[in-house]
Amino acid sequence: MSYSEILARLKETRQDIEHKKTHFRGAQDAIERAETVLSKFDEEGAKYNQADFQEAQTAFDSGDYESSSNHATKAASAAETDLAELKRLKFERESLNGLLSAASEQGLDVEKSVIKDLDKAIKNCDFSNANEIIIELRKSTESGLSDIQAAAAAVDQLEKLVSSASASIATDEFQAEASKCSGLVDKNQAQKALSGANSAMEAIHSALTSWEPDLTFELPQGLVATEWNKASIVVTNSGKTHVQSVAVSFEGLEQQGDFS
Repeated sequence: MSYSEILARLKETRQDIEHKKTHFRGAQDAIERAETVLSKFDEEGAKYNQADFQEAQTAFDSGDYESSSNHATKAASAAETDLAELKRLKFERESLNGLLSAASEQGLDVEKSVIKDLDKAIKNCDFSNANEIIIELRKSTESGLSDIQAAAAAVDQLEKLVSSASASIATDEFQAEASKCSGLVDKNQAQKALSGANSAMEAIHSALTSWEPDLTFELPQGLVATEWNKASIVVTNSGKTHVQSVAVSFEGLEQQGDFS
């Protein structure tokens, strides 16, 4: 092998190593993202299928970092969508309590087995089944109540949902709608109150799953290349979804410590 061929082979080897290092770091980041999202299901007391994440870990252990990154990214994306749906269903479940209490006061019985099945479906992340039970349970219970009682119960559900949702999104407009619906109940305008409350609850559920933060970043000025610079980044959220924390990283730059 000639000297030039040896140099070419060394260059190719270095490129392969850099390529693998890139996939290695990408897999690490994707697995960390997936672990963060999946841990939230444990916090919610839910059982969640983690097949893609297990595939990611297996691929990582075997050195197939590109496949690991793909599986972990898929797992994280699916989990983020499902986590939003889980939280929506738990809000729905909580909002049913007011309606069921009103039904109980009127002597209407709701089979405990139905409630048990609903709670089990939510815990097991069986979203389709949980949605069907909630729809049927609300429909059957509301039909047994008088219009004004159903409207009052719906407004009560709305107010509780607004209170719960305020931890995640801006709820001023929904709070105003709840007050409006409460006033309609006081005026015995049951159908308008019921319609308004149900529409507002649907809007809240939609907001919880579709609204996103609107972040802008004010980057530091006057940085000097090849020198360490102490800098601050201003992050502004003008959206209606609350953000608890923001992680910032740069490609092609080194940093000491984390931005927070």
